Amino acid sequence: MMWFIIFFIMTEKKGKALSVLSGGLDSAVCLGIAAQQFEEVSAMFFSYGQKTHDKEKECAEALVKHYDVKDYINIDLSWLKLFGVSALFDNMVALDEGNQNAEYVPFRNSIFLSIATAYAESKKLDAVIIGSTGGDHICPDNSPNFIESFQRVMAEGTLIKKDIKLLTPLLRGDKEMAIKIAKELDIPLELTWSCHNNTGLACGKCSNCRARLEAFEALGLVDPIPYEGNL
Repeated sequence: MMWFIIFFIMTEKKGKALSVLSGGLDSAVCLGIAAQQFEEVSAMFFSYGQKTHDKEKECAEALVKHYDVKDYINIDLSWLKLFGVSALFDNMVALDEGNQNAEYVPFRNSIFLSIATAYAESKKLDAVIIGSTGGDHICPDNSPNFIESFQRVMAEGTLIKKDIKLLTPLLRGDKEMAIKIAKELDIPLELTWSCHNNTGLACGKCSNCRARLEAFEALGLVDPIPYEGNL
């Protein structure tokens, strides 16, 4: 894993990239990597009706400020809530290990990446970077096959002569890898939020919380965000 970190630290900054930013741990790491690798970095946050929207947006904006990102775009996708089949929209449904598949929002990442690609093409950016991880087994639109397929869609569906690269530095890794990179690059994980249930104290029960807590524990580290019951 060290070769990966050294590559991003030692590579000379060049080009322009758009980082898809959710306010979560993985997207924060990708923003930190983008800040290391590219001369100019834009960030895009999606307001899609998620019940943890305000906290996620707060964290995204804190990360944007930390990295001094000048070009920050908040995209209104509140119409996604009309499809209403995800517990991410429903305050009455608490997510836990028993209903973790209810975290899935139909085709969400495809929509996010389509918009990000359009923006990158219009601004003549070189890359779009997103925090998809191989450790996510719930959402099919986080998988390596999906990412590889969407890269081909980007190449076929854009008019510019130079292809926009879809970068997923965490795709072959997991939360442990993301945390190690965050420590190496001094990425402020205290400014991130992963919980899909709460906005005050993280629940520790949804799949995002569990994956995050397990990774910190495996590394012998303490997660810097607050949890219910002082987990």
